Amino acid sequence: MDTILIYFPDTKNYNSVLSYELVYQEAAIRHKNRNIILIDGRYEKNIEKIVLENKIKLFIVSTLIKFTSIAVNFQIEDGLQKTKQIKNISDIPVLWTGLIPTVIPNDLLNNNDIDYILTGQSDHVLNKFADGIINNNLDNSIKGLGYKDPNNELYINKNDSIPDEINVTNLDYNKINFSKYIHNNTIDYLASTGCPNNCSFCSVPIVYNRKWRHKSVERIINDIKNFIRYAPNIKNIHFRDDNFMGNKKFVIEIANEFIKNNLNIRWSAQTSVNLLKVFSTDELKLLKKSGCSNISFGIESGDLYILDKITKQKTSITESLEVLKALSIAGISPSVTSIISFPFNNNRDVKKTLKLLMKIKLIYPNLSMYSTFWVPIPKTELFNNIKEKLDYNNGIEYLIRHKATPWTSEYTIKKIKLFEEYYFSFSDPLFYKKVPKKLSKKIHIINIFIYPLIRLRFKIRCTSFLFDGLIILKYIKYIKKKYCIQEDELIANAGVRHLTSNQNFGYKLKK
Repeated sequence: MDTILIYFPDTKNYNSVLSYELVYQEAAIRHKNRNIILIDGRYEKNIEKIVLENKIKLFIVSTLIKFTSIAVNFQIEDGLQKTKQIKNISDIPVLWTGLIPTVIPNDLLNNNDIDYILTGQSDHVLNKFADGIINNNLDNSIKGLGYKDPNNELYINKNDSIPDEINVTNLDYNKINFSKYIHNNTIDYLASTGCPNNCSFCSVPIVYNRKWRHKSVERIINDIKNFIRYAPNIKNIHFRDDNFMGNKKFVIEIANEFIKNNLNIRWSAQTSVNLLKVFSTDELKLLKKSGCSNISFGIESGDLYILDKITKQKTSITESLEVLKALSIAGISPSVTSIISFPFNNNRDVKKTLKLLMKIKLIYPNLSMYSTFWVPIPKTELFNNIKEKLDYNNGIEYLIRHKATPWTSEYTIKKIKLFEEYYFSFSDPLFYKKVPKKLSKKIHIINIFIYPLIRLRFKIRCTSFLFDGLIILKYIKYIKKKYCIQEDELIANAGVRHLTSNQNFGYKLKK
């Protein structure tokens, strides 16, 4: 049999979602005469042994593309390391797919260890490529294919158009040990890919050309039923789509099917303000009835100037507040995300965004929120506009080096983390109930005492003089150490979140 190894590079604890890239690509190239080995770099480190024990015909490095994540910065590092290891012990052809070859195609092809790339959504042409490699008759005209000729000249074909609907029915989740991806009784699921928006900071428009595609509702319901049948401990489904609510009719149909099939399971999703605002109160209450427990959306920035430049009038502060109110009336727990440190106004957006988050927290003390630092991704509109301000020569080195914008100071990073870990958490008078009991008993009195002080800070919108937070967090770290409670890096590194899978707010008991 012809053996193909597909490798999903390590995301360094920044992403624990089921590796859908592996599942989709296995289905795309499945053949009775093929042995397909799937390796998730987050769990399996030693692939050299696998290569030596099998006659591998093709090595595929499958980077994130089914949804966006800053984890591509870490994937490129691990992917290159594994590629070099493979080339040191064999002459196996190496193919890279996903977001990384889409945004830095030339830089990857210039790497001596990489033979081919497929850009954009490549599942539909992957089998044709695999056939060509195995049978030694590769068709160089394959859409999205990048390759080198005998003279080392680079060629990158234009992407092919992709179907309007995801129509994959033969996905085999057992190929990747499905149970490993269940966290806190929650499994992440992809119902759609892409996004209809054209935000200038986002890489999704590059890959999907503002197309939003979805699986059939029947397929989604059947998948969820199978998940529950396979793992009865699953109580929550988190739709990890870049924008789950790309079509209101689709979302309403899913909600009705949840109710009709009596799934008795909670679900959460991510979306944007412009798509969420079109749902009426009654429609949101229908989502709640179907099991919707949480919806996360991006307010993005508290600076109107920034909002206009990055979301193209798709988001406004007024609309964000209206959406928060509508979700609360419907009984759905909202979460909000924001992005800071854009290159336009010397970090004025940091203060304005913090002040907006303070205002929101005064109204909704239980609300979960987190901020991320904007990472310039090559080929995005905003990256192209400021490329001359960046130290950008080689895309590989750039992506590995930049985990945040180069103009973001250490002080700003620490300040945002302090707000997330202290002010935004303890502005909820019942926050102490949300952490492990050993810690809860010790911070109960602190929570009660400092709650009104934080509320006062929020009312006057004070983002400076943060000595109280530094003192309290120092004490909490002492308590955590004393009672063997450690920070959950997987959550803390991304900020304080309250999606259904992450309810310990960055803390967990040591085993």
